[in-house]
Amino acid sequence: MASRNSILLILKQRQGVAYTELLASILGDYSNINSARAALSRTLKDLEALGLIRRKGNTIFLTDKGLATLFQEMKNKLILRLNESIMQSNASELVKQLSVLIERSKADSELLKIAKESARFYVSDLESISKETEKQIRQLNYINKVLKRHIRALKEMGFKDRVFFKRENLDKALSLLIKKEKPAELIITAPQDTLKELAEILNESVLANTLAVPSDKSSALAEFFKNNAADATIAFHDILIKLGKHNEIIAPAKKLEFLR
Repeated sequence: MASRNSILLILKQRQGVAYTELLASILGDYSNINSARAALSRTLKDLEALGLIRRKGNTIFLTDKGLATLFQEMKNKLILRLNESIMQSNASELVKQLSVLIERSKADSELLKIAKESARFYVSDLESISKETEKQIRQLNYINKVLKRHIRALKEMGFKDRVFFKRENLDKALSLLIKKEKPAELIITAPQDTLKELAEILNESVLANTLAVPSDKSSALAEFFKNNAADATIAFHDILIKLGKHNEIIAPAKKLEFLR
């Protein structure tokens, strides 16, 4: 059956909704239009029998009783979710639900009354959750502090890292790395046809499925790969530049810090 509350919520949004609009709103929940039509008809029949809606021709309206019922159920659901958050000690969800409750209660004395009568928790329960959250925060802060110290140590020990970049920025990244590392040449690996085309442009020779390119030709090299989507790698010293679906530079972490 179509959700009673979902229908009431749609009717609440404006005065009078055509039957076809309601049918269209629930079609996605059913295998075919006949199933949706049958479910909607049963739901509307029940709602009308309870006095929650009224019909005028092909248009359906929400009654005052229907509006009151909808508000009551929304309030009950809010309290239910709040109680569940307390039982699960879910601090994040608890803060969210309490914020809604407190703000709505300022303008709705009935909601405040229902909340106080229906709440299955005490303020001290909230205080316990708060203390546990503070404990978790202290633990996480300690873990984070130690992790940062380990990260610094790994960088000093020469562990590798990587940075991603856009292919059109290859020239800039390459020139910065060459200026810093000062390699005599760059070793290129790529599909054979790509190497041959690049070798012809740079006036170099392919040797053993690789191409050695003097570093002073890096701008022409970068320009070639900017206009050519072929996969390739560019290597020098302990730095590897991978060109492909994802473009990345892999090197000892400290050597990449200035690129971030």
